[in-house]
Amino acid sequence: MNQAQAELHMAKWRYFNPDHWNYLFPHLLHKELRVIEDFIARHPEPARLMERALQGIFPKATFLEIDLYEARPTPDTIGYCIRNPRQSTTANTLKGEVLLGKHTFGFSCKWICKNNIEVSFLTDIRYLLKNAQEIRNGYQVYEHLLQDEEGQWHTYWGITKRTWQKRWQEHVGAANRGSDYLFHKAIRELLPKQLSEAHQVPAVGFTEEDAMNHEEWFVEHFTLYPDNPLGLNMIPGGYAGIRALHKLGIAPDSQHISPEDRDVIIEEFLREHPRKGIANPLISAKWKDENYAISIICGPEGRLSPEQIREIRRLAALGWDAESILDNVGALNLGQVQRVLLGKTYLRIH
Repeated sequence: MNQAQAELHMAKWRYFNPDHWNYLFPHLLHKELRVIEDFIARHPEPARLMERALQGIFPKATFLEIDLYEARPTPDTIGYCIRNPRQSTTANTLKGEVLLGKHTFGFSCKWICKNNIEVSFLTDIRYLLKNAQEIRNGYQVYEHLLQDEEGQWHTYWGITKRTWQKRWQEHVGAANRGSDYLFHKAIRELLPKQLSEAHQVPAVGFTEEDAMNHEEWFVEHFTLYPDNPLGLNMIPGGYAGIRALHKLGIAPDSQHISPEDRDVIIEEFLREHPRKGIANPLISAKWKDENYAISIICGPEGRLSPEQIREIRRLAALGWDAESILDNVGALNLGQVQRVLLGKTYLRIH
């Protein structure tokens, strides 16, 4: 399809890029996606949000949730809910408090299946709009959430260069093979109970570095076990986790580990050392040790030292701008300073 044909194809859609939709969500026929578009267009509030999004105007942390019953949308089986910080309603299928960004239009589809089982998918609307940039290259950062009998969500963050659906299928396959990986144990225990599940994809088409930085932040804050009892990540996220595998001797220092390789390495380690895997979820106990954490986070060449990190924060508190701080502390570049000030990196260092 040439450029002119592609533009004509997109012009026929009111809101969505169907190719992006089917890349991120379970596949729907075009006529079924048009049912969703027509439904949104007939309701003033979601229609207004979608029209503004197409113009590049995004509200603060608003989520549009479309309810689809029995998997296939028809005009009579769709509902919607709009949530934002000004409303008292809270998410009952997703951790609504975990925002994708300060100004985010989150788009969620919730399939309500037989026996009231809910399966939810959430991403940023920017990736689904018909005028969105290409998203099918680069990495995805994803979160899987499994609900237990008490209504609590057990969560796992990961990265893939394929699609989160493919990685989910591989995780389920590993769980069925008896993997001792904490996430795979949770799949074996919770999935057969037919409780609700949810999948969030906040980052699509990212470079490896950006994806790893995002994952490191999410894992540290929400899912590193046992710091977070409901978390299912057994090692830190991002490059910190890979450095930990090298430091522990689980992978040779000379071996390059891609985001796709990490789970395989951990699964093989737990299979070969089952007693270690049960007694201590890999390295979480060591990660609690402050000196060990600092050695992983700040050790490699090009990383900021704890002293530089603390000085960046001190100078910012005194009113210094990022450019002046860069010159004073000797960071590599302005972005390195800005990520510290925005709380995107080095949060473990106090």
